Amino acid sequence: AELCLALQSRALEALPDGGYRLRNGPYMRRFLDGYYPMEVSIRVRYPAELLALQALIIGDTGAYGSYGIAVASRAAVHATGPYEVENVAVESKCVYTNNPFCGAMRGFGTPQMAIAHESHMDLLAEKLGMDPLEFRLLNAFKPGTETATGQMLTASVGIGDCLKALRP
Repeated sequence: AELCLALQSRALEALPDGGYRLRNGPYMRRFLDGYYPMEVSIRVRYPAELLALQALIIGDTGAYGSYGIAVASRAAVHATGPYEVENVAVESKCVYTNNPFCGAMRGFGTPQMAIAHESHMDLLAEKLGMDPLEFRLLNAFKPGTETATGQMLTASVGIGDCLKALRP
């Protein structure tokens, strides 16, 4: 039998003072130009296998394309983070508005997605009664993994070693 657990949240919530907070998480300052609201849903097959990820990413690039298109593209590519997910559906939109132009400063959409998928990993581990580090290790990329974009990881995949180095 399969037991699935679904969590759904908006990754960032705007606050009146211009900062942001992870929904159900700590306060953080806005760290990239532009506002990229995201909805991310992850399903888990019991006991701890990531079954599906669905994401909707909307990037406000202002009145000009600039790097906003690249940000939306990279955010979509990194939606699963360094984790194996059996089924992935990502929709990423770059929208033109009458706001000042926006784009990447350093992360090209990857930091926003990292906040989304890593916060979900913590929340899912908690709901499953698992150690968050062990939950990540069970689902981390390994040599032989095919990513959501179809890339086959055939050689060096360092995420497992990095996570193991964090063990007490």
